[in-house]
Amino acid sequence: MSRTRDPRQRLAAVLTLAVAAVAFPMGSLASDYFLDVPDSNIFHSDISALADSGVTTGCGGGNYCPSAFVTREQMAAFMNRLGALGPGKLPVVNAAELNGFTSDQFVRSDAEHNGYASCSGANMFPDNSTDEWASSSYLKYPTVASGIEFSCVLDLPNGATVTFFQATLRDASGTEEIGSCLLHAHLLSTDSGSAMASIGASGVAFSTGNFTAGSGSITNPVVDRSLYSYIAGCVVNGSGDDVGVIGIQVSYTYSIGG
Repeated sequence: MSRTRDPRQRLAAVLTLAVAAVAFPMGSLASDYFLDVPDSNIFHSDISALADSGVTTGCGGGNYCPSAFVTREQMAAFMNRLGALGPGKLPVVNAAELNGFTSDQFVRSDAEHNGYASCSGANMFPDNSTDEWASSSYLKYPTVASGIEFSCVLDLPNGATVTFFQATLRDASGTEEIGSCLLHAHLLSTDSGSAMASIGASGVAFSTGNFTAGSGSITNPVVDRSLYSYIAGCVVNGSGDDVGVIGIQVSYTYSIGG
C-alpha cells in the first residue's frame, strides 16, 4: 500500500535541500558526523557541511535521518540558524562574495553613513568673470586688489544632513583681507540663494600662512536637490599669490534608505 506525501512536506524538503546546496556546495567539507550518512552517500559532503556549521544537529542518537520528511517548524529552525534571522543568532553562511561583490562593498540601507564633498584649485571659479584672477596648482588668487569671491558647486546627496563646513585659505603676509566663506543653498526657481553656513567676517583676515577654518553652525542642514543647488565660496581682498583660496569641504551624514 503506497503512502501519499503531503505536498507541503515535499515542498519543505525541497526548500531545505536547495538552501543547503546553494550555501554549501558539494565537496566543500568532508567530515563524518552521522552514523546513517556513510561516505558513499552522494550528499555526504553537503550534510557534513551543514553539521559543521551548526545548521543541523541531526535527529538524535548520532543519526541524521536523511530520508525523513522535514516539517515546516524544522525548516524554520534551519533557516534561522543559516540566516541569523532571530535575536542573538549569528549567520553561518561562509560565502566570500555575493554576485561578485565582497561584504565590504555593501552598506546597510537603514544605517547612517558619513561623507564629504570638496573642491579646490582648478575646480573653483571667480564669481564675476570680469575680475582678474590667476591660479597655481593648489591656489586661486586675485591679481587685482578688489574683492573676488571664488566659488564651486558641491555635489551633495539629496536628503543628506550637512554637519560641517570648512575652507582652507592662504594669507602668507597677513596683510590682505580674506572675507567670509559661505555655503549657499541656491534656489533653482528664482536664481537666488541663502547662506546655510558661514565662516569669518568680511574684511577680517583669519591668520598668516596656510590655515583651515571651520564652522559648526549650520542653518537648514538637510539637502534638497529638487529645490536647490549648493555653492560654496570665499571672498578675497588683495592681490598676488600670497593670498587666496586653496579649497572648500562640506561634511555630511546620509542614509541610503532615505
